[in-house]
Amino acid sequence: METKDSRARILIVDDDEKNIKLLRIMLGDTYDIDTATNGREGVEKALEVIPDIILLDIMMPEMDGYAACRAIREEKSLKMVKIILLSAKAFLKDRLDGYEAGADDYLSKPFEESELHSKIRVFWRLVQTEKRLRDWNTDLEMEVARRTSEQYAILVTNAVSGLPNANQLDIDLRKKKGFRLYMLKMNSYDEMLCAFGTEMADRLICLVSKKLADLLTENDQLYHYRTDEFAIISYEKTNSPDQFFYSFVEKVSTEAIQLGNISVNIVFSGSAADDSAANILNNAYLALLSANIRGPMSFVEYTPDSEMEKNIVSNLSWSYRIGKGINENLIVPYYQGIRNN
Repeated sequence: METKDSRARILIVDDDEKNIKLLRIMLGDTYDIDTATNGREGVEKALEVIPDIILLDIMMPEMDGYAACRAIREEKSLKMVKIILLSAKAFLKDRLDGYEAGADDYLSKPFEESELHSKIRVFWRLVQTEKRLRDWNTDLEMEVARRTSEQYAILVTNAVSGLPNANQLDIDLRKKKGFRLYMLKMNSYDEMLCAFGTEMADRLICLVSKKLADLLTENDQLYHYRTDEFAIISYEKTNSPDQFFYSFVEKVSTEAIQLGNISVNIVFSGSAADDSAANILNNAYLALLSANIRGPMSFVEYTPDSEMEKNIVSNLSWSYRIGKGINENLIVPYYQGIRNN
């Protein structure tokens, strides 16, 4: 059973009604036929029905076949239509002019019906092949877009928490304006990791991520910056950054974040968006390190304070030296348990 797509749609453009009638008799049983009686009408009809193949006479009033052919090729929707010029003009120059105008083939009148059918079959197979290739290309583009989207999501999403990660934070810092950047650090992750392993530590991260997200407002965007560190871009209109912090701490205290026997405390820092993305992040992170030195539930807002930087560098320097000494077996850690007599 033939479907609509199994029959080629052919537009016959000829100013001679007898020629149109003859061609309709030749082709009507096999193909869907539309007609036009001059070049201008042919272009309009082609735009209306979008045929697969056009049989186009050359010698016509108002607009001849060459001009009609050029006009058809200028239309984006008709660029893939196959055009066969039909004419009693059989000189080489006439055929070359037709090809130059955009025709795909040239058939001199009078012609054999079998030759016309053969040419139409060839072009119909070509049209079907091109349609399949376009469909495959569309499917391929959609698949590439899907996979690109998935890969992008992997690049900008933390695999454990499902939150936007440091890559997405960097992108957003470059695009957004008029915000404050806050950073938070858990002080229980290493304890959980050492005591119970990766699976439980990841569960803690997921719990903290959900709790933090629940505590924020629609004006805030939460990011999982590093393993046990989070960032918040906030547009909350508070009087001061520490007001945001104390409000946040009050919520954390009211809804304790706890997994098993381990309670989660945080340190907190803030930096205004008055510099480049890199500086905003560096300043907030520098303040976070300073808050971490002070201890749990402390808040430090970044200020251009050289003393702050000296203290942080000093603490990090000692931590680095001790870690390096242990790794190189220059320092042997010793643990003495507490005994109750």
